[in-house]
Amino acid sequence: MQALWTQEEASYEGEHVRFGRSWAWPKPVQQPRMPVLLGAGGSDRSFAWISRSADGWLTTPGEGDLEQKISRLTSAWREAGRSGAPQVAALAGKPDQDVIPAVLGPAPPGRRVRPGRARAVPPLPAPRPCSG
Repeated sequence: MQALWTQEEASYEGEHVRFGRSWAWPKPVQQPRMPVLLGAGGSDRSFAWISRSADGWLTTPGEGDLEQKISRLTSAWREAGRSGAPQVAALAGKPDQDVIPAVLGPAPPGRRVRPGRARAVPPLPAPRPCSG
């Protein structure tokens, strides 16, 4: 994806994936590129992968023990030599307003969560049957 976002023409050959000459427009406005969040369960293996390959973590729906898992992700992040902190987006129907400040610290006035650190992503509504 990064090659498609940054090069006029991109191709790739890896161990598991291969694609020939490809193009993607429009290019992202964010530079050097948009953040990449990997969706995965909160395991040490996932956190090592995220720390090597992405800008942060997109949790699975209903992921529990976020405080402990974000701490483990942050440790993996540092072990991988990454600076700053990983971004976290929690898939949830309703964010637990007691847990988020405990994990991230209090939000700035007028905001529900700290910017750039974590956010809650509400689920999409269930599909409705087509009528007609």
